[in-house]
Amino acid sequence: MLQTVAASKPGWRLRVQGTIPDVARQLQDIDEVEVVTATTGPYDLVLEVNCTSPADLYRLTGTVLRQASGVTSTETFRYIDIQKLRGRRQGRLPRCPHPRH
Repeated sequence: MLQTVAASKPGWRLRVQGTIPDVARQLQDIDEVEVVTATTGPYDLVLEVNCTSPADLYRLTGTVLRQASGVTSTETFRYIDIQKLRGRRQGRLPRCPHPRH
């Protein structure tokens, strides 16, 4: 069951069942999804999305995310003000280097 706590832009916090990379790969293919991040804490993934209308947001929430295999619950959230946005160039987050073993 997919539970949506609030409906708003720009993104979602997701809990998943199965492997996080497999679910993340599925979500990357959704046009409205701009950022997919794996996280620590109570959520497995955080998505940032770009919907052009309330109807697009409703379709994404009510249909598209519900069809994603492995997504068990979502919580939507909204930025009300961005105090600082560092490191974004051309809409992309900087890549974190992987530690060497």
